Amino acid sequence: GDDLLVKAMGGLKLDITNDGIFWQGREIKSFGLMAGGTGLAPMVQIILEYMHYITKRNPKAQNDIKEPTINLLYAAEEEADLAYLSFLENLHEKYPKIFRFYPVLNKPPLGWTDGVGFVTANMIKEKLFYPP
Repeated sequence: GDDLLVKAMGGLKLDITNDGIFWQGREIKSFGLMAGGTGLAPMVQIILEYMHYITKRNPKAQNDIKEPTINLLYAAEEEADLAYLSFLENLHEKYPKIFRFYPVLNKPPLGWTDGVGFVTANMIKEKLFYPP
């Protein structure tokens, strides 16, 4: 029943309560996260807290989800630079209605079927939640 205040670089402050997740009084229903290389670490913390909220604090909310509520665009130079890759794959397999991620490599190995090159504005609009 406790509330949790989350603060990220740049001053983002989220209030996570049993009634929802709020920013400046407005409910947040989806997260679009973008990270590169080891910059993924803070995103993992946000993802884990949200998963905790959905699965433990508000499990009935899982039934109301019609499309993933966390999308992560994760870029790196090479496949070996993708930290937490198996963790992210497992999380998506366990919670496909809640979490999706899109790895993008600048130097992909042969047979790579995910994103290739640098992250572009179109890729962000296509993969993340983008305001109308």
